[in-house]
This record gives sequence, structure tokens and C-alpha cells, in this order.
Amino acid sequence: MDENHDDFYKADIPESAPVSQPVEKDKASAIDYNKFENLEQGRISTRLPVKVKSGSITTENITLNTALGTKVFPWESVELIALGMINEEIDTGKAPKSKMRSLINQFLVGEQNRPSAEKKNVRDFCLIDIFVKDEECQYRIDQSIVNYRGFIEKTGYVSADNFNKLIRKLAFHAKFSKFDNCLVVFLTKTKADVKKHPSIVDFELDVQAARRNIETLRHRSELEFKWENQ
Repeated sequence: MDENHDDFYKADIPESAPVSQPVEKDKASAIDYNKFENLEQGRISTRLPVKVKSGSITTENITLNTALGTKVFPWESVELIALGMINEEIDTGKAPKSKMRSLINQFLVGEQNRPSAEKKNVRDFCLIDIFVKDEECQYRIDQSIVNYRGFIEKTGYVSADNFNKLIRKLAFHAKFSKFDNCLVVFLTKTKADVKKHPSIVDFELDVQAARRNIETLRHRSELEFKWENQ
């Protein structure tokens, strides 16, 4: 390469041009969960919920056993209880059929014998989020992993039935708490009337909105519902 050709490429690059620096992988992917925008209603935590493995309920307090240890909270400190009924579609990993492949199958099988569409795989489960004063993260009871012994007196073989008993017992004793709309509907109407969330993220967005508008939520003292100690 001659000198003129070399000068041609150097001409457009100033001597003080910034040089891009490599970004460390850990710093690039790190998320600071402690930082969150201060909203009008106060600071909303973005920490991940603490999963509850087991626990117990008395008239004075609620005990929650987690991987981080055991916490005992008086009912006066429980600010908000939220219910999430998740109806989540499971990704099977199968690629969808192309339009051409569908047309070929339709032609070969025939209109009359065309197989029905494949059913979607859906996972149904329930969550309870408990928010306590001066705690930066909520405590989550997950229907699929919680041990009901200790929470309710008589456990059955059906997880959904056990969870329903737990919800009602929890709500009955939480006499100082606010309830989100899903929990109110569950207690005052039927389970079928409760909003279904398509994902956990969708549920968490609703819960954050409820926390920001907690003054508009129903208080336990405003509700009348049945609960049998069983």
C-alpha cells in the first residue's frame, strides 16, 4: 500500500477519538435491585420474593419458615395480602407448523378427517404474597411447594383444596390487613370469578399497582366470609 492510500484512511480519524473499552460481563449483566424509582405513594421494593416452605398461624401471629430462616410476625405488622391464580401456557419446545406444511397435511388427510388443533399445555397454580411492615421484600406462599402441615389442621390429598383452606384461614386472622382485588373476589364470591393471570410477571405487576394504591383496597374489617376451623 502506498503512502497516499494509507493517508486516505487516516484522514477521517481524529487523534483524540475515543476508543471503546471492553465491558466486563459481570458488570454488564448485574442488576441493582436496591434502586427503584421513588413513586408518589412511597418506595416500592424490587427485591425477589422470599419463598415460604412451611409455617403456622395463630390468633396472635404468623410464622413463616423460609430458606433464610424463620420469621414470626404479629398480625398488626401484615399490611397487604395478595392472591395470584396463574394460568400459564407451557412452551413445549416444538416449532409451529409452517403454512405450507399445514396445507399439505390438509390435502392428504382431507377436509373431513382433518385432525383437531393441538391443545395448549397450561399449568395452573396459586400464589399468596404477604407484605409486612419494614420488610423490603414480600413473602410468597406457592401452592406447588408449600408444606401445609402447621398452616391448617387437617390436610387432604388434593393440593388445591388445602390451598383454599389456607387462604381462608390466613384471611380470617389477618384482621389488620388490606386485601387485593383477587383475594376479595375469592372470599366474597367464587374461585371461578377470580382473575386469572397468564404469568407470574403479570401477577407481580398487578401487585405492585395494588401497593401503590393501597389506600383504595378493601380492609379485612369490611369483608364478611365464612371460615371453618378444620
